[in-house]
Amino acid sequence: MRCCQTPGLRLVVIGKKGYAKDSVVRILRNKSEVTESPSEDLKTGLKETSSAEFQVQLGEHHLTVVDSPGFCDPNMKEDEEIRKIKKCVIESSHHVFLLVLKTNGFIPEDKKMLETVKSMFGPRVTRSMILVFTADRPGTFTENFLSKNEEIRKLDEECKKRHVTFYTEEEEPSEIQELQEKLLDVMKTNSEGYTYHRMRMVEDRVGMVRRVTLIMTAAFLVGAGVGAALGFLLPGAVGYSMGALIGCVVGGIVGLMVGVSRQFLRERFCI
Repeated sequence: MRCCQTPGLRLVVIGKKGYAKDSVVRILRNKSEVTESPSEDLKTGLKETSSAEFQVQLGEHHLTVVDSPGFCDPNMKEDEEIRKIKKCVIESSHHVFLLVLKTNGFIPEDKKMLETVKSMFGPRVTRSMILVFTADRPGTFTENFLSKNEEIRKLDEECKKRHVTFYTEEEEPSEIQELQEKLLDVMKTNSEGYTYHRMRMVEDRVGMVRRVTLIMTAAFLVGAGVGAALGFLLPGAVGYSMGALIGCVVGGIVGLMVGVSRQFLRERFCI
């Protein structure tokens, strides 16, 4: 059981705003020993604009549960949602994500949420993720949900089939025990969990791609202009179009080399 004794381990609950995610937080609070009161009243659900945290003890493991702001909140812009959710990942801790999904359907909003989570935290975030499916009462909902949804089945495989089902109307005593087992599996395969450093690396790579794209676009345009001007000096329209094409190709190659070299120098010399 040593693998769950990671200092500062946080369970970050993420999902769409609404009943399902709130129910998971409520179950975690009610079925485990709360060692510190939440910063906001989780029973009323009045916690939608900021994350609420409380300390719990799951068996021998002391953890912090973080109820992050929900996705698809009509009262919050998407970039604000992303910014607030990313604030749940802090420097001094290790993190495991609980991604909440309802088993009564998979709609475009759910697909967009999954894409956003991976873009925020990187595709390897699934190494530190447990899927939490919610249903009203015990049954075969989870198996049917997985068999009928290829994208969810693929996500489950990326998470090494670490999933649990929480029932919102008829709670099962085994829910928390199953979650502890999945948590142990995460920490055995990825002892650090997800870290703030990993998130910053993802942000840096996204920034690099954007900068290289901008540099290449500018180089294409400049190359096209210079090539067209040179081509204009050649006889006929063929010289004009061919010059523009050659200018685009050369400009793109130069732009790519400049962008990659710039990033290498920044990483090598911290500039």
